[in-house]
Amino acid sequence: MSRATSLVLAATLALIAGDTARSAAALHPYHKTLAEVEFVAERGVLEVAFWVWPPDLAAALSARSRRRVELEKEGAKLDAMLRAWLGDVFVVRGKSGEVCAHTWVGKELSQESCWLYFEVDVSKSREVLELENRAYFAVTGSPLHLTTFVRGTRRTVRNLTREASRWRLPISAS
Repeated sequence: MSRATSLVLAATLALIAGDTARSAAALHPYHKTLAEVEFVAERGVLEVAFWVWPPDLAAALSARSRRRVELEKEGAKLDAMLRAWLGDVFVVRGKSGEVCAHTWVGKELSQESCWLYFEVDVSKSREVLELENRAYFAVTGSPLHLTTFVRGTRRTVRNLTREASRWRLPISAS
């Protein structure tokens, strides 16, 4: 076999392998969120920046509302839909199990990315909080939620999954 034939064969195999990998990715999509949760002691809040992929978000909102949701066509209704969805899937509880209230801050939405910003009032829960992220549970069996908790200069990162969707966050001064 000539060197030119070997190169053509190698390039063809690489293209086939690439197509196979893309097909496998389409068959087994990877659903994830990213969250940075910062405890602001002076205000008694968690400031949350929550990243979601728009097609996954649209699927989750569609499952929740039992109709097809197209993010760019929802207009003013979208913020209300997002607030309700976040209240269901991104839950923070105080030591006694009470659900802490969210305050919507805003969003940045493009075709490639969506950042949701909100705060969680934890002023009545000053020792330990439990964070639970159930985003995409209604649309996929195995989402991955990469979550960073920031308290002062300390950063802790954890992967939350369907099997381990909760994280106890120590917020006391000790």
